[in-house]
Amino acid sequence: MDLKPNSAAPGGDPLLQGAVFIRRDGAVHPFVLKGADAKTFLQGLVSADVAALSPVSWAPSCLLSPKGTIEAILDICDAGPSLMALVDREGASAFDKAISKMIPLSHSTLLDAAGGLAILDLAGPGSLAAVQAASGTSIQALPPRRGVSLPWNGGEVLVLSYPTLMPDGLRVLLAQTLADGFIRSLQGAGAAAASAGVLEPLRIEKGVPIFGIDVDADTLPLEANLDESISWTKGCYMGQETMARIKYRGHVNRRLVTLKINGTDIPWPGTPVFAAGGEVGITKSATYSSRLNAVLALAMIRASSIVPNMRLRIGKSSIGQILVRK
Repeated sequence: MDLKPNSAAPGGDPLLQGAVFIRRDGAVHPFVLKGADAKTFLQGLVSADVAALSPVSWAPSCLLSPKGTIEAILDICDAGPSLMALVDREGASAFDKAISKMIPLSHSTLLDAAGGLAILDLAGPGSLAAVQAASGTSIQALPPRRGVSLPWNGGEVLVLSYPTLMPDGLRVLLAQTLADGFIRSLQGAGAAAASAGVLEPLRIEKGVPIFGIDVDADTLPLEANLDESISWTKGCYMGQETMARIKYRGHVNRRLVTLKINGTDIPWPGTPVFAAGGEVGITKSATYSSRLNAVLALAMIRASSIVPNMRLRIGKSSIGQILVRK
């Protein structure tokens, strides 16, 4: 971030009723992998159990370095005839490079789908009803990380249960040529367009990191709340030995946590965090949460400082504590 965010002021929460949708095309870079051995190929490269996916479903994942540090954060979606990798923008180049280097050894092809695939995230209790009305199709409540493929306007719309930030969250994937028409249908069904900032308080509250902002190529996934992105039962993949060693023989020395901060000033990224014994970490993303009526910040802090009721000082004067996630 180039500029310090403005101090926050309380406001309404548009997620308490109805539905909002957010275009994620700019923040998420899509790739499509096709071929008879696509699952087997990707299974050996990323941390999720790709082989366990069934159409239509998805799993969070990471691309790791041989040392086990994060090179990309992504979701893997089994779209039926193909796999989709939805990669945090800052990790897209590393993902593309790693896959392109190995794919000549497979019977699969990789397509960079940026510009061709639209990604819409919906949140709020009216999300499913809005998608049903927009698509003209009755959809049963979807289990977590499962989905359905719908024919729409001569094309296909994938609707995925996406409870990463809210239990009722949905992710819709469709061709860019269909996006404007589907968005108009969503709006006609009462869903409101929103900016990514609307979900930022929930993202920070739940400790969901963005690669290149909250974590980087020196971060281990177990430091970054990405435990669910790691399969502990699948076979070998890049970085697997490091993950197993940490889980079964050791621990991480730092962890990304959410701080609930007194006052209304939003700290700069990189603001020092202090405990009684001195500096224990720095802040990352931060914003104001109207639901909690507090400033929230992600911070990477020393693991030994993560104890119940620990009071911390953020910067020169703000006081905060680690938010216990539900």
